[in-house]
Parts: sequence; structure tokens; C-alpha cells
Amino acid sequence: MADQVEKLNPSKLGTQEYWDNFYKLELSNFQENNADTGENWFSDSNAQEQMVRYLEDLAAEGDVINEESTSFIDLGTGNGQLLIGVREAGFQGHLTGIDYSEPSVEFARKVVVENEDWDPEDGTYDFRHADFLGSTAWNPDSHQWDVVMDKGTLDAIALANITYNHEGKSLTGVELYPFRVADMVKPNGIFLITSCNFTESELIKIIESDERLRYYDKVEYPTFEFGGVKGQTVCTVVFKKQ
Repeated sequence: MADQVEKLNPSKLGTQEYWDNFYKLELSNFQENNADTGENWFSDSNAQEQMVRYLEDLAAEGDVINEESTSFIDLGTGNGQLLIGVREAGFQGHLTGIDYSEPSVEFARKVVVENEDWDPEDGTYDFRHADFLGSTAWNPDSHQWDVVMDKGTLDAIALANITYNHEGKSLTGVELYPFRVADMVKPNGIFLITSCNFTESELIKIIESDERLRYYDKVEYPTFEFGGVKGQTVCTVVFKKQ
């Protein structure tokens, strides 16, 4: 269960103010130089490439997702780079990116327009300003996606000193997270999450707090050894909705 996972100390990286200021600066840099599309989180581990490659392999198997119609949502989309990577890999379905930082959403839209020659009216991409933990109002039709993705967002949530009410209980963001995610995943759809703050076993404990999501697979990364202990800088775990 999530309460068996070591809690992280609150940090400014868990505040909306930090991310609003961060993406205001990223947006300003991009407006001066449109080749500067901002930070690609966990790039030292090639996490985005590994996640996209895994999705390509999964689509090639043809049982869970496909290139023609699979829909994606990116939680905490930042600059939209993960969704751009999905599109460049050949996936043609609808792509949604959400972020609780409004400057992030503005930035992602501009990056995609510049890099993908995207017409915001064509519905190919959908970027929304939304806090999926604090409110479900952004999703009034209870829309669900074939693939839900997270690259570093749970890490930031774990650094926030915020509690939420869920079915009469007070939960931390980490404790509430799997229930919100499970609501978004279609039956038999997948949830793909990459983290640098949690281990594979910790992610499984957190996500399987909601019984609708169960461990399905993991993405392999190169490991390092220090003091006789093997490890890796990030982990990516895949869950399937029952």
C-alpha cells in the first residue's frame, strides 16, 4: 500500500508556484529562440525514448494498443515533448496533455505549433490546464484513454505538502494518485509511469492501491553498481487496467 512507501520531504519542486515560474522562463526562452524547446526530464537516462520504444513494441504485438487509433494522455505534460515523441513514432490517435501549470500548457501548445505545424483547431492534440488531483471538473464526461503516461509528475506530487478529501478520507497526493489515474484508463488500457524518486517495488505498492490497476510489465534500463549494490537512475513500470 502507499502508506508503506517512504514519504519524501516537502520541497519547492512540489509547489505550483515553482512550476509556474519555471515554465514562464521556458516560454520566454522559446519566444527568443524557437529551437529551445525546454527541459526533457530524465534525458540522461533516455527515458522518453525508452518509453516511446516500449509503446512501439507493444503496438507491434497488436494485442493492447495500435498505431492507428490508440488515444494517449500525458499527466503533467510540461513542454509536450513526450506527446511529440509519441506522434513522431507513428501513433495517429488523439493526444491529450494536461498540467496544473497554465504557463506549461501555453508553452506546450506553442512548441507543438512550431515543431509539428499543428493547427489548434484540428483536434489532433488537446492541451488543457487542469489539476487532476484537485478537481475532476476538467473531465465532465469521464473520458478515458487507452494509454495514460507520467514522466516525473508523481515525483513532483510526492514533494508537495497537500492533502485531499477522497470518499471521506484525507489522503496525500501520492495516496490519491492511483485512484485518479485508474479513472482515466480504459478497461484493458495501460498506464506507463517513469520515476526517479520511487523504485519499481514502491511504484507497484502505490499504484496497486487501486485494485483496478495491476502490474503488467517494466521497461529495462542499464544498471550501475556501487558498493556491491546494483541500481538505476530511473524506473519505468507498466500497469494494465482490469
